[in-house]
Amino acid sequence: MKTETSIKSLPGVEKRGNSIRISFTTRDGTRHKKTYKLDGIVMAPTGPNMKAAMRLVQEIKSEIKLGVRISAQRDRRFRHRDRSVRTS
Repeated sequence: MKTETSIKSLPGVEKRGNSIRISFTTRDGTRHKKTYKLDGIVMAPTGPNMKAAMRLVQEIKSEIKLGVRISAQRDRRFRHRDRSVRTS
């Protein structure tokens, strides 16, 4: 059975304590570093989560090569629900 330490990192995927950070550079030269989350929950650096993060980075890099505009602020892969409660 593979452990999280046996998963090798690819460029753009980094184990950071109890989380995973992904990074990529858009065509305009802007470097983005984001904590890998699913529905607003930080994903632990387990083997399956590291593999999923690697696939996500590969997908993003492919889209950048194709000229798809990546906006980390708007992209569904980086949004999470705001769980705060608004008071009047």
